[in-house]
Amino acid sequence: MEYSEQLNQLHEQYGTISSGTAKRDLYKLWKNCVNLYTELSKEAVNCRMLQKVTPKYESLEEQLKAGIETLEQHITFAKLLY
Repeated sequence: MEYSEQLNQLHEQYGTISSGTAKRDLYKLWKNCVNLYTELSKEAVNCRMLQKVTPKYESLEEQLKAGIETLEQHITFAKLLY
């Protein structure tokens, strides 16, 4: 699954949480992932111009994967609590 699709799906999932506090916290995590995705997209353009994958791209991709995994875990935890 592509990152944008994954982020949209996670946005829909955290939208179903009834607790306002949990929803605010999840929004912050989601927004951080969106910002990382934006940076990753910009770096992908740079990689295409250089015709190679840069270390910055790899680093951003790892950060985004970790952020998405964390967000998924927090959504699951919030669903169990609320």
